[in-house]
Amino acid sequence: METERLGFFIWKSDDVKYANSLWGDENVTKFIVANEKMFVEEVQNRLDREIEMYREHNIQYWPVFLL
Repeated sequence: METERLGFFIWKSDDVKYANSLWGDENVTKFIVANEKMFVEEVQNRLDREIEMYREHNIQYWPVFLL
């Protein structure tokens, strides 16, 4: 999906590059994890959970991008 300025999509397993740029950024994760950062393995686990949540419950936090 996209608007004039924003793009949205459902996470897929090959989106690890985007997941790392989001959840690997301490400016983002300081608001969502206790130790303020996520390591590569934690980012992969989060991506896997988002994909599984969509598969099981049809719900997911979508990545949003400026176009």
